[in-house]
Amino acid sequence: MYSPDRTGPLSSPKGNERGVALGRYPLKRRHAPLARLPHAVHAGAVIGAVWAAGLATQYVALRLAYHPNLGPWLYRASPSARARFGLAVLVCGIAAGVALFTRRWPWAVVPLVLTTVSAMILRDAPLYSPGRVFVWYKAYHAVPAYRHLFLAAWGIFAVATIAATVAAVRLAATRPEPLMTEDRRPDRYFRSDIII
Repeated sequence: MYSPDRTGPLSSPKGNERGVALGRYPLKRRHAPLARLPHAVHAGAVIGAVWAAGLATQYVALRLAYHPNLGPWLYRASPSARARFGLAVLVCGIAAGVALFTRRWPWAVVPLVLTTVSAMILRDAPLYSPGRVFVWYKAYHAVPAYRHLFLAAWGIFAVATIAATVAAVRLAATRPEPLMTEDRRPDRYFRSDIII
């Protein structure tokens, strides 16, 4: 008759040979390889680039005081719509702050921040097409007084695009690992004291 072996790796209180501590199953996050990321990441990067171009466009329009020579805008909020956009800024800003300090919803921080900034733009200024910044650059880049303006706009465009792309990759590559329950514990079926 075999005696139970209590010196094996599964009987160690520090864990088995793979480094899994038995009895402790914290919430972990696994990172998928970049080659296996879904196509939604590419779509998110494209959407982020368009949003960044729109942000740069609004910056240039703000610095130029929304001059009529900039061309027609796409949308301008009415007084009632401004009140709704102001409420959206307040709600989304508070939700983003809560999600930032909450470990349960870290994925919601970036969408809420983007929604807050977009609502602020729609509330306070007329909305231009995202591609207008390239048209304005072609028309006014030779003016020496506007060179620093477009330099700042390209910086905003680059930083916003990189931030949106990195956020999309991290959201797609990170997925929470469910907590181990008593029925799913590995030592429930693989115990060192079982005689074979």
